[in-house]
Amino acid sequence: MSEFLRALGETYYPNRTIVVTVDSPGRHTPLQTYAMSPVETTLLEAVRAEQNGNKNAARRLYLEAGYRAQNAFESARNPVTAVERKSWSQYGLLAVISFLQAGDREMAVELGQRLSANPLVRTDTKTRIGELIGVNPTA
Repeated sequence: MSEFLRALGETYYPNRTIVVTVDSPGRHTPLQTYAMSPVETTLLEAVRAEQNGNKNAARRLYLEAGYRAQNAFESARNPVTAVERKSWSQYGLLAVISFLQAGDREMAVELGQRLSANPLVRTDTKTRIGELIGVNPTA
């Protein structure tokens, strides 16, 4: 889970606002308001379901987030600027992490290998994907 949360924290796509809360004894304490993409919102819902012990809902939400991230990645085929490349690469990374969290290692490895072979994907992202799926990244 920590790898997922780290990747989620490194990613920022402003188009949806939610309030993140933490359970305190007897009350909910608002922490901060974040702008989040539908992918990130779905991932957060998956984490909450997992923390509440609802493994089936968590798996379904992780898969949904994985497919959303994969679609976002594949729909933006030609990132031009460095910022676009970073966001584009991070969607690919979020898809891999989501599939791993859902227990779909086969899909994560297949997507990870495709991403690692793509020359437009950032080198640091390729390295991270390689670490997650246990494959050396293609330069």
